[in-house]
Amino acid sequence: MLKIDARHIAVAAALVCLGAAASVSIRTSSAASRTAILAAAGTLVEEGDALTAGARFEAAREVYGQAAELARSAGVMPVEAVRRVANAYYFEGRYAEAAEVLEQFAAEAALWHDPVAQAWALADAAVLAGLADAEEDSAWHWKRLRTLLESSAFPAAARAEMVSKLESRLNVFAPHLSTW
Repeated sequence: MLKIDARHIAVAAALVCLGAAASVSIRTSSAASRTAILAAAGTLVEEGDALTAGARFEAAREVYGQAAELARSAGVMPVEAVRRVANAYYFEGRYAEAAEVLEQFAAEAALWHDPVAQAWALADAAVLAGLADAEEDSAWHWKRLRTLLESSAFPAAARAEMVSKLESRLNVFAPHLSTW
């Protein structure tokens, strides 16, 4: 028997809106469909959080991945969903995989022209690679982060915040907190 719950309804509504947005060019419909898609992505993130809380990390990563794809389909960088994928790996003690997710996200953030998101992802990837005893990878991420922070395109206020945290030797990656 097929079990239909609020998540399935929200995702179905988002997909219907996504299809409608493709065929209707009215600005309000597009904004409404984007809002519905992002709401569905948020519902998926909440479902992933429940799975993570139940230590069902693989299932959580799958749901977070779906949320990330919905956000991308709405033209939004999936910061929250992708970081939660990394968190799920972290909670399992799979630091190398968490670092890899964040390294890939840093590359994605660069494509979105978001140097701040890229920098946080690189910093967190560096910390996690260190936890995974992948010192060369960690050093590479730190080097890339320093280059990014020294760039004139990097916002000064964000640079000051990151440098302050890094100089204080605070662990940037904190799964239970948002560094964003």
